[in-house]
Amino acid sequence: MELQEQVDNASNYAIYALAFIAGYNVDKFLKKIEALSKEIFGIDTSRASQEEG
Repeated sequence: MELQEQVDNASNYAIYALAFIAGYNVDKFLKKIEALSKEIFGIDTSRASQEEG
C-alpha cells in the first residue's frame, strides 16, 4: 500500500466519523435552534420536537 493510499483511507474514516457524530447530534441541535427561534421570533416548536404527554 502506498503512502497516499493510506492517507486517503484515513481521511475517509475521519469523514465517516465526523458525519456520524454530526448526525447523532442533529436532534439536540434542532431543539436548541427551535428554542432560540421561539425566544427571538415567537415561533412555536414543531410537533416533532415537542415532548409527548
